[in-house]
Amino acid sequence: MFKNLVGKKNLSMDRLATLCLVDEVGSIGKAARGDANRQSQFSRQIAELESFLGIDLLDRSAKPYRITEKGAELARICRNYLSALDDFVGTCSGQPSKLIIGAGESLIHWLLIPAVLPVLKKAFPEARISFRNMRTEAAIESLQSGEIDIGFVRKDALTPVLSAAGKFVLDYRLYVPKKFRARLKSPVKFEEIAKLPLAVLEGRGQYRTTLENLAAEGGVELKFVTECSSSTQVALLVSRKECCAILPAYAESQFDRVGVQSYEVKGLRSLERTLCFAWNSKRAGVRPILAKAAKVCATA
Repeated sequence: MFKNLVGKKNLSMDRLATLCLVDEVGSIGKAARGDANRQSQFSRQIAELESFLGIDLLDRSAKPYRITEKGAELARICRNYLSALDDFVGTCSGQPSKLIIGAGESLIHWLLIPAVLPVLKKAFPEARISFRNMRTEAAIESLQSGEIDIGFVRKDALTPVLSAAGKFVLDYRLYVPKKFRARLKSPVKFEEIAKLPLAVLEGRGQYRTTLENLAAEGGVELKFVTECSSSTQVALLVSRKECCAILPAYAESQFDRVGVQSYEVKGLRSLERTLCFAWNSKRAGVRPILAKAAKVCATA
């Protein structure tokens, strides 16, 4: 059994773990974190793996060296089984399992930490939970490569290798501090929103483009007074009563309900998204905790 693996020179778990690390961070230099000795060690370990396999795991024509397609494939395989083995050894020695959850920053701040984390910790009290800020596209890729365990992602972005639990509709509302004395009734029209000072996400993403297009259809132009790099920054401005904003409905928990009013907005259906907790079905075959934890998250 495993005659191609057992007792072979230049093949070891240390070398395979190094390959996984380099694949995850993107280069040997980043993996070594500026330590020249570790960089030399990592280069040697990957070269030894290449000698054993007879293939290139690094593209040395690139600067810095990048993992080849075969190298990335091997890293995915190794990450799955090394993670499962690490869990097993940790359980034997009384160490907790680790779960890495990927989601957008605002989702982590406003939903996962306050609502999902307590439920997850109750179900898995010994587990170490780690959150990583990433957009849906990056989370899907990281789920497939094994770099994260669970992703809170758009349901329409799932790939065949991923399974999912839960259905969370992400819709948007207008938040207006009372200091602006806006006399509004839901659903608010863009003609009315155009009279308010707004904070918005910078750039030309779908969120901002949709708002501008809907305003243009109503024959008005929105008054963006502040641009931010994240929804949490926008929410902070609203909570400080500096301006108004259109934000996900789950942001409401961040505001003083006496000082900030919330309204439905006419025509925002195009921004709605359905989110779910996703995991890699193949990885769950060797780490059953993944599917169990994702399903627990979906109950929050």
